[in-house]
Amino acid sequence: MGCVQWGRDVDVALAKSHETGKPVFLQFQELPGCLACQQYGSGPLSHLLIVEAIEDCFIPVFVSNSTKGRDEATLKRFSEPAFNYPVARFLTAEAEDIVSRNDKIWSQPNKAARLAEQMTAALEAHNRDVPPYLALMAERPAQTETVVFAMHCYWVGEAKLGQLEGVLNTHSAWLQGKEVVEVEYDPTRLEYSALLWAAEKMECASTVFATSDEQSVIANNMAKNTVVRLSETEKLRAAQDSDQKYYLRHSIYCHLPLTVAQSTKINALLESKMAEDPAKQEAAILALLSPRQIELFQLVQKAKEASADAFAAWVFPDDDAKLRRHYEGLHAAAMSILAK
Repeated sequence: MGCVQWGRDVDVALAKSHETGKPVFLQFQELPGCLACQQYGSGPLSHLLIVEAIEDCFIPVFVSNSTKGRDEATLKRFSEPAFNYPVARFLTAEAEDIVSRNDKIWSQPNKAARLAEQMTAALEAHNRDVPPYLALMAERPAQTETVVFAMHCYWVGEAKLGQLEGVLNTHSAWLQGKEVVEVEYDPTRLEYSALLWAAEKMECASTVFATSDEQSVIANNMAKNTVVRLSETEKLRAAQDSDQKYYLRHSIYCHLPLTVAQSTKINALLESKMAEDPAKQEAAILALLSPRQIELFQLVQKAKEASADAFAAWVFPDDDAKLRRHYEGLHAAAMSILAK
């Protein structure tokens, strides 16, 4: 069941929903469950920000598919079969579904993003505010595409390209002796031609490395600079860690447990024109963080006043699966310093 603090009584949850206005997050799941259930629990239901959003934005309640008594009666009440695997439903205080029932998230790529997408839809349909950190998670599609651009400086390239709507992640690397940025993007929100045009306008595409025949055709028709069709066997050589998301890595925010999407956008904000207005820049960055991330950030700031170099080893993770361990370790380290 992951790390969520679940309630176990649907009627109590509905009453709390009536009091608070929050929708009910009703999770049906086998317990003990099959491998799919276990992976759903250790994956989306343990994701640091998914857990926070479930607990802060909803009234969470869990119903076991394989238990007699009250759970069995609840299954019948909501016409749920005992073999339904993980199913999340979102209810009003009157026990009505806010969005359509969807029992296929557990089988989809990017399960945490798909659950975030469903949670976002439920909050919007219920006229509740969607936290920006949750909306950012929900933006990752099931399928993404990549493109590689060479430029004079991959520090700048990551930051500028990361500003674009639809860019999900950036990565500094070397290719054919050139500094390059590998860009992962959502083709449903950002067409390749628009990305190429923006990259050239920002002087971040001195060479365009096409990763598919389709990209090669488009680039050769519109690119002002050199276009190279990459072979399937040619690999990028990753730049050293200290060069990845450089502006974030050299800021106070580098210690935080950030999702890949958050680290991409915060790195971009730190190099943007907002740097001319530090207060505005900080507000924009904090708007992308969850309340618990902000609390941890404030805790780390206080601890750094007592021990400036204590967190040198704590750098934002490169994988969302590492978020919870990073959060717990950083929190413990900060508390230990402040307790001295």
